[in-house]
Parts: sequence; C-alpha cells; structure tokens
Amino acid sequence: MTAPRVLRNTDALLEAASVEGKAVLDVGCGDGSISRLLARAGARVVLGLEVSPKQIERYLAGEQLTGMAVLDSGAEDMPLPDGCMDMVVFFNSLHHIPVHLMGKALSEAARVVKADGLVYVTEPMAEGPLFEFLRPVDDETEVRAFALEHLHAADKVDLRLEKEEIHIHPARRRNYDSTRDAIIAANPERAAAFDALDAELRASFDRLGRPHPDGGVLFDQPTRGSWLRKAL
Repeated sequence: MTAPRVLRNTDALLEAASVEGKAVLDVGCGDGSISRLLARAGARVVLGLEVSPKQIERYLAGEQLTGMAVLDSGAEDMPLPDGCMDMVVFFNSLHHIPVHLMGKALSEAARVVKADGLVYVTEPMAEGPLFEFLRPVDDETEVRAFALEHLHAADKVDLRLEKEEIHIHPARRRNYDSTRDAIIAANPERAAAFDALDAELRASFDRLGRPHPDGGVLFDQPTRGSWLRKAL
C-alpha cells in the first residue's frame, strides 16, 4: 500500500482541477485566503460564502483581487442561480456546517454547479498530532465522521463521488500563542477552553509538534480530498 503523499492542502486544491478562467464558489471562505489563492491561480470569478460577521470583516480587510466577492449566507441556502459555477470548493469547511444541514449544503452545491463541474471537498481526518492537540478544546471526531458519511451518501443529493485521496498536510505553526490566536479568531467560542486548559495545551503543543528547520513547528494532519460530480 502506497503511503500518503506529504502535500499542503492548498497545493492539493490547485492539483484537484484547473481553475483558469472558471467561476469558483468558496464555501465557508473565512478570511478569504483560499479565495485569494484561487483568484491568483486564474479563476475568473471567486465567490466566497460565509456566515461569520467577524470572518467577513477579515475577508474585506484583506486584498481584494479581480473577480472576488463575498456573500453573507449559509451553505444550506446559496443565493445563486442553478448551474452558474464551474467549481464548488469546501476547504476544511464541511464539518463546520451543522450536521442536520450538511446534506442540504451538498445538495445546494449540486444545484449551483454546472453539469460538467466539480465539487471538491477537503476535510481533515480525526487523527494525527494536530487533531490530538486540539481535541481537548473541541473534539471534532463526531462531526468529521458525519461529514464523511454525507460525502459517501452524496448520490442522495445528485452528486457522484468520483475519487478520494488521502494526503498528509504539514501544518506549520509559528508558536503556541499565534496558533491559539488564529484558532480563536475563526472560532471565538474556543477562547474559554484555551484559557482553562492553558498549561495542558502548551505542553501538548511542544510534545506533539516537531521543529521545522526554518523555524516554527510542524503538525502532520491526515487529510482527505474528495471529488464529486453532478449525477446526470
């Protein structure tokens, strides 16, 4: 059995399909970093979908490239016409959607993507050093399992699971404090857990991470990429 490749999630995304000249929907776009990556890779239009006011604020504060725009909306009710997107991306975002809305979100992706378009989903697996570090803060074992179940039942929402690949994402972190701040910026509700478990989390950060030769720490995160097509 071939060992999974070590591959950054952003590189895996750009390998998944060419975005040159395409209209791409970035579901759960956060601060817009992935939207900017897609725009720089040549996407004609990149629409970000986000429900967090704080994240939308960060998106708008960042560089706005040609074709970029953000929509204040949940994934379960995309404010877009049928078949208008060449590609829909869930970049580490499907498991953040409430479980009872995951199927609806994938159904909406199937509705807005063109008949020959791609729905590409990147999801962290519930294993590995980074997962173990964050598990005391928010144990996502169950929600990540539900996300995988919905992907494997995508035929129910008119999507066909075409391919899956697992890779190891080398998540580089500068230090504990910057890691804590970045996670809280995206998920403010986690601040209390970080404060309550400060000593434990600092110790596990040092234990589970491995030094990067150019500075900072690496956490290997097993990640699954899933390619889905609209069922014809």
